[in-house]
Amino acid sequence: MYYGNVSLEHLDGPDSIALLIASDELELQRLCIHVQNHIKITLNDWLCENLLFVLDITSKHEDFDLLREHVLGIVCRDPHLIFSINNNYLLLSESTMINLLKRDDLGMEEIDIWEYLIKWGIEHTTSLIQNNHDLNYWSKDDFVALEETLHNCIPLIRFFQISSTDLYDKVRVPYKKILPKQLNEDIIKYFMKPGCEIITRILPSRLTIIDSSIIKLKHAGLISSWIDGNIHDNYHSNCYENALNSFVFSFNINDDLKNAVLSKVVVASNAIYYSSSNGPCFGDGDLWMTGTFGSSIRTSYEHNIMDVPNFFANDYEVFQVQRR
Repeated sequence: MYYGNVSLEHLDGPDSIALLIASDELELQRLCIHVQNHIKITLNDWLCENLLFVLDITSKHEDFDLLREHVLGIVCRDPHLIFSINNNYLLLSESTMINLLKRDDLGMEEIDIWEYLIKWGIEHTTSLIQNNHDLNYWSKDDFVALEETLHNCIPLIRFFQISSTDLYDKVRVPYKKILPKQLNEDIIKYFMKPGCEIITRILPSRLTIIDSSIIKLKHAGLISSWIDGNIHDNYHSNCYENALNSFVFSFNINDDLKNAVLSKVVVASNAIYYSSSNGPCFGDGDLWMTGTFGSSIRTSYEHNIMDVPNFFANDYEVFQVQRR
């Protein structure tokens, strides 16, 4: 019998994980639960900085379910933390990838999830890592190998929530050979003959929908990763606001996020201008809107975010940022 008091107050992330593993090995269930709650409540910043490490640990210990669900929730709310140009997601284990794909709240467009999964599958298929990634040079054995790697993951993709154009261009044309025959047939019937009987189970839509006609979930995720939590309540008071953490940005809505331009403020006293007669105004001309007319000339921020000084906006949207 084991008994005694354990103080977690001064434990950092690595020490807390070490204690968690020890409690599991010694079958101290109450301590295991207590340590998981401690990590969730007091070490959230550390968790966000060490997601891959914690995901790997929790995937190897069945009883770490409290911490595992918490960390999966962090990723689902902000997938850009691991699904980014740094390719951190390629290090995920199969069990963790499956756990993410099962989530209804995974905050990405389904076609983006598919493309990340394909890249992950190629990275985890030895024969494909060593060969040319150009599909034109793939043999039948290459496709068979990729299907074996993704066999448990493919059924978790919500194919029927992908647009017909993306399904054709990014799923069926390049990777038809790794899809189950019945799924291939059902995809064709679903879009070519609406209302007909589908044998393949149609999974529910993911619950992360952004109310926008301009940006997609991946853009929202990128923007949220830039926000540091400073939310301002002033509005239209005809004055400049000093904001040390303000930034402006731009990206091509149809382009890869790696080409996004982030420009942080360098003259904080001119960061944001509140005006009753103008729309959103940043800097002393860095990004100003008056109706649909806009101008962008770098003065108070690091970089130019536009290739032209003046433009007309077809539409623009204003979003409210809320602390979680």
